[in-house]
Amino acid sequence: MTLEVAAQTYLRHFADAKKKRKPSSLVKPKRMLRLLQEYCDKQNPPIIMLNSITPMLLENWRSGWTYKADSSSPRIHDAVARAFFKWALTMELIPRDPYSKLDRYERCDPQTLPLTPEEMKRILSAVSEVEKFSPQDRYNLRGLILCQRWSGLSIIDALTLPRRKLYPDNSLELRRTKTDEGVVTALPPQVAEHMRMMQNEHPGYFFWDGKEKPESLRGRYMKMLRLVFDAAAVSRDVDGMALSQRFRDTFAAEFLQAGGRMEDLQELLGHSSIKTTHDHYAAWTPGRRDRLRMIAEESFQRQDQSMLEPEAVNLVPKERLQ
Repeated sequence: MTLEVAAQTYLRHFADAKKKRKPSSLVKPKRMLRLLQEYCDKQNPPIIMLNSITPMLLENWRSGWTYKADSSSPRIHDAVARAFFKWALTMELIPRDPYSKLDRYERCDPQTLPLTPEEMKRILSAVSEVEKFSPQDRYNLRGLILCQRWSGLSIIDALTLPRRKLYPDNSLELRRTKTDEGVVTALPPQVAEHMRMMQNEHPGYFFWDGKEKPESLRGRYMKMLRLVFDAAAVSRDVDGMALSQRFRDTFAAEFLQAGGRMEDLQELLGHSSIKTTHDHYAAWTPGRRDRLRMIAEESFQRQDQSMLEPEAVNLVPKERLQ
């Protein structure tokens, strides 16, 4: 069987309605199999058949990945590719699994770096200090910073946000570009009004003209953010983390420290799994360890503890253990 046919079959299997997977779960398998096919096509001669793929070819393919080494992306995408070859072996499409010979990526704890209120003030002030910005650049950049900080949207979702998705009650409702998860959040009145006053050549969007590739638009704004962080004397040397992610992290950390629930934060951020939210932000839940301990201890009082009576557990006197 060819790699192309095997990939198509796997994706149909993966998307089977009986498995009740979310549509967003197909994004990474589609992307990784497309990248693998493109890599195989570039070989001399091209690798067509699935059983012609060797561990060395896969190792060389992985070495060309451009994901940040200190992020969780290599491990996640490695698991996606590994699952495809494990499935192919189970379906007897290949006599052996070439991917099983490759080392697994070590787990990297997600980096979370919220900004302090003082840093946020300096950043907003610095927008006016960058001379190369036009007045409209300054207004729009402030709008982006405020939107991300107070809504938790990713930069790509904020930049492509349609005006109709900002409702009269200042709520926002959209689907995330990355995961296709539904998101409902809101903006403070001052931020919502700033957004509504924003000028843009496309009447349907706040930032986007509807033509430019979203990634190109993101790149332009990231360049502006780098200039602003430098002018504000806020470090942007944070192991390759996208500066815009720090506004999203600030929203999440402030939400939890104000008493918000982790399950609600998952929906506000549009994470597919509560595990993603927990891995990134559990440390920002105030008094989390003490609160969980108290909850456990209070539950003990409501449970039958007769099994813990000395005669029930046959406790051995301490002196007899010495």
